[in-house]
Amino acid sequence: DLLITSGTPTVTPASVSPGGTVTVSQVTIQNAGNQATGFFSTGYYLSTDSTITASDNERFSEDVANLNPGATFTHSSKLLTIPPGTTPGTYWIGYFVDDTSVVPESNEGNNTVAIPITVLGPIIPIINAIDDTTVADGSSYSVTPTLAQGSGTMTWSLTLPASPPTNMSINTSTGQLTWTTSFAFSPVDVTITAAGPGGSDTESWRITVRPPSVWVDFAYTGVEIGTLAQPFNTLVEAVSAAVPGGEIQIKGNTAVPFTFEIGTFSKALFIRAANGTVRVGGDFSARSVSGGAGAETTQGTTGFISRSRSR
Repeated sequence: DLLITSGTPTVTPASVSPGGTVTVSQVTIQNAGNQATGFFSTGYYLSTDSTITASDNERFSEDVANLNPGATFTHSSKLLTIPPGTTPGTYWIGYFVDDTSVVPESNEGNNTVAIPITVLGPIIPIINAIDDTTVADGSSYSVTPTLAQGSGTMTWSLTLPASPPTNMSINTSTGQLTWTTSFAFSPVDVTITAAGPGGSDTESWRITVRPPSVWVDFAYTGVEIGTLAQPFNTLVEAVSAAVPGGEIQIKGNTAVPFTFEIGTFSKALFIRAANGTVRVGGDFSARSVSGGAGAETTQGTTGFISRSRSR
């Protein structure tokens, strides 16, 4: 006779969604008869009732080569998948020793054990909040949303404004959003949707792109367009080209005599020294502009008379 000597195993979690998994603890069996069993099989089943039969939904099978009289065999814990599409309700996870009835036994009625579980209905997805963000122009932006809850396979989609930015896309399987940022489309209000068996949820946030820097190198003599490689060589040109709220980067540590220029700040700008310290004279009272956190910020309409050089 084959016996289940370990008692009723545990099944965790006790509640699971279709497509989810449960873990069944170890099961130990023993040959309580006086003859070797020979080869036999065992099975783990999902059943709509507590009576486990071989016609139930088998989720895992494990063979035992032989058990001599008095010998035992212990199954390790098993991870079982609840089939997708399973109707919500109460079910039983059953273990069945010798489920094909190849071993002659004096009592066939002690070969099974069953543990109740609850199969849940689909869970409505809830997307965790994604914060508004500010990024640099031309940078690679990427964010992958996460769910606070939800069940089943999600399909992700992206909703954009009437004039959508170029190169922005979403992975419909993972929800990952990617974009090569462009100030021309800033700010961008993004909405993503996660749709699953339990319903759908949306999350919206704003991506603000900082304007591109305008570059100045007082020693530069080539074609000027205001980029790092082809900077302007006067501050007046840079102020004219910069957008409100933009940034002017002045390249320091270039050997150049003092330059004299007169101009007007008519918009809010950030002025930074890209390398070293740049001295810009305002109304003939010189101010130093250093890189990083030491940047000057100019706002409103302010005249400047600049004797400037990098140093």
